Order: sequence, then structure tokens, then C-alpha cells
Amino acid sequence: MSARLPAHCARWLLAAALGALSACSSFNAEWSAAGNPATAQGRTRWDGRWTSATHRTRAGAPEGGRLRCVLAPTVPASGAGGTGLRAAFRANWLVFTSDYTMEFQPVKGSRTEFRGTHELPAIFGGTYRYTARMAGDRFTTRYDSSYDHGTFELSRVRP
Repeated sequence: MSARLPAHCARWLLAAALGALSACSSFNAEWSAAGNPATAQGRTRWDGRWTSATHRTRAGAPEGGRLRCVLAPTVPASGAGGTGLRAAFRANWLVFTSDYTMEFQPVKGSRTEFRGTHELPAIFGGTYRYTARMAGDRFTTRYDSSYDHGTFELSRVRP
């Protein structure tokens, strides 16, 4: 009897393995610094979950996992349009952890809505597009790619 992983599981396993081999993550240092008022420098910590609207577990529940984020304000490259956000993410799925960083640009005319993209190899969905909204202590993001779409639901972690 052969035990084969579904294609989406194999992709996640490969992504996690590549992430573990390729990164000397500074996420823990950033997370700690953002939690200390003396070293935070405008950074804030967020904790929550990511949930796929495309992929399901064998039990039928949406796939997902813990998601942590450190947000830092940035000035957009164009110099116009307000303050953007640099987001350093740490995502968990089963026993795997993956870190990545991306930039969110403000939606024109808004201080609470942002957009961004993140490039992954085509096997993992290629370009991921993000729309985000910050409301008080909630940071909600919808993501979409050729491989997956879903949400991030994060709450601010106070120092």
C-alpha cells in the first residue's frame, strides 16, 4: 500500500524545507525587539491564524495555522501616498515554519487599507496578491494566487 501526499501537501512540504534550508531567520530577534518599548522603533507585534479557502484537511476543515507578524511603518518608494508597512511574517503549518517579508503600500486616500504582492516560485503559486485592512487592534488580510487564496486574521500583541 503506497501512501502518497496530495499535491498541495507536497508543495507545502517542499516550501517549508526550502525555507528551513535557505534562511537564517531574524524573525525571533525582530519579534523580541518589537515587544520591548525601548527597542520597538514603531514596530508592532501581531498574532493570529492564516486560513486557506482553497485547501481542506482530510477531515474537511480549512487548512491553516498560526501566523505571527511584526509590522513596521515605511515610506513608499514613490514618496507619495502616505505610510506603508513592512511585514515580517512567521507562518506555521503542521510541524513546518516559514518566514517571509513583504511590503504593503497604502491604498490611495486611505490610512487603514493596504495592498502588496509577494513573489514565490511558480510551483507555489507565483505572485501572491494581498489586500489588508487595519482597524484598531485587528489586522485582516486576504491573499490570492494561482495556487491558493484565503485570509490572515491577526490581533495586536501588547508589550
